Amino acid sequence: MANIITLPSQRTQATDEGGLFNTWWYNFFQDIWRGMRRNIGVKLGGTIYIDTAEVDNAGSIQTDLMNYEIQANLFANDGDYLEFLAMGEFANNANNKTIEVIFGTQAILQTDANAANGGTWQIKGTIARKSATTQVIGCEILSNNSTLQGDNIYPVSSVAGTQDLAENLILRITGLGSIDADIIQKMLVVKFYSNA
Repeated sequence: MANIITLPSQRTQATDEGGLFNTWWYNFFQDIWRGMRRNIGVKLGGTIYIDTAEVDNAGSIQTDLMNYEIQANLFANDGDYLEFLAMGEFANNANNKTIEVIFGTQAILQTDANAANGGTWQIKGTIARKSATTQVIGCEILSNNSTLQGDNIYPVSSVAGTQDLAENLILRITGLGSIDADIIQKMLVVKFYSNA
């Protein structure tokens, strides 16, 4: 089993004023060196996308909130996987609200319409390549709003993906409310890990 080493953020300066590696980069290179000395397989991975520009639903139509375009053949090896984290808020009103996660043409998580009156939500998911046209997908939604904890909600999903990974695919979060800004998305983070 390989150790996964995450690259420091591309915004992290590699050296200080004296030309020495900062702690994050030093630890990164030290982990790589340890892996090579012990002949341990090392796999690189980490954040490939982050969006923090707040966006909200538009009226009573299903609205794309945030999305990320997955380039064709990013998943080059069986076992390559992508993780994503999305988070946002519900407006403080009694309007029905629905959140859906869509990968390519396939819905991978959807809440029922709920009158979630305020609170925050967070969605975590993993998409792993099983073959060039099949994936194993797991997704969950968490919220501090008790409305999303009822029996009619599907907060966790396990989906057999059927997307062609040789094509560009969109991972998107959508919101459906009654008026503008019933659902607000504040962040989307996407990470990728290769099994090569």
